Amino acid sequence: MMLFGVTVFQSALAPAGLRLTLASPLLRLAAVSAVVAGMTTLAWLLLVASDVGDGDSMVGAVLFDTEFGQVWQFRLAILVAIGGAFALRDRAKWPALAILSALLLATSGLVGHAAMIEGPQGVLNRSSHVVHLLAAGFWIGALAPLLLATRRLGDRDRGREALLALRRFSLVGYFAVAAVVVTGALNTRLILGSWLGDRTSPYETLLLTKVGVVAMMIGLALFNRCALVPRLEAAPRPAALLHAIIGVEITLGLVVIALVSVIGLLPPD
Repeated sequence: MMLFGVTVFQSALAPAGLRLTLASPLLRLAAVSAVVAGMTTLAWLLLVASDVGDGDSMVGAVLFDTEFGQVWQFRLAILVAIGGAFALRDRAKWPALAILSALLLATSGLVGHAAMIEGPQGVLNRSSHVVHLLAAGFWIGALAPLLLATRRLGDRDRGREALLALRRFSLVGYFAVAAVVVTGALNTRLILGSWLGDRTSPYETLLLTKVGVVAMMIGLALFNRCALVPRLEAAPRPAALLHAIIGVEITLGLVVIALVSVIGLLPPD
């Protein structure tokens, strides 16, 4: 998610001057994200193989004889391509990494609870999960570069570009948030067969908690867009508050990811 958000920000949202200014720290952040994605992909494969049985042969069996393994072969190939994309020139690097990280993130929507349903409804469920992940990945992943951009709001050279990037993020963010809400509701309906309401279910309790945290993030995002960003045109003084709120959004985003990680291990009952 971080790799996707950073690379989309650099390739589509940041004006040229701001993109160059932020290139060094964001390239390091993207590289660390890619390494973590590679390590966790391998760890995920080994953990699934250990659930199946003992021995190194189980890794090959999972990788080549299961639906999960088919997705993971594609995921591993994407990771190799991502490693090569870092060697490209800046003009080609960021768009290439954005496309590859989108594909990498999308593969997570093809396994787990998304793979429980077969037939046309299963295709709809997987597609909804993919859209949900990409929308959430952009929203949460792009907050880090946005945080760096807000530090430039008071600069004579980069202040206007930082404000433009902020406005572009806000515009795309409307669609991303709408997609998160719609696909989240659809995923819940498809997996549970009903809306949330069972207070005795750990799965539903954590899912409701996640919905509450996301609602808080939406509230903060709307406050930023409607109350703070317009005031930045007149003076940069609201930038400090905006910077702090984006930091809170990042923290809440990490809480959401942690909740989803636990929810993914629970039976949807």
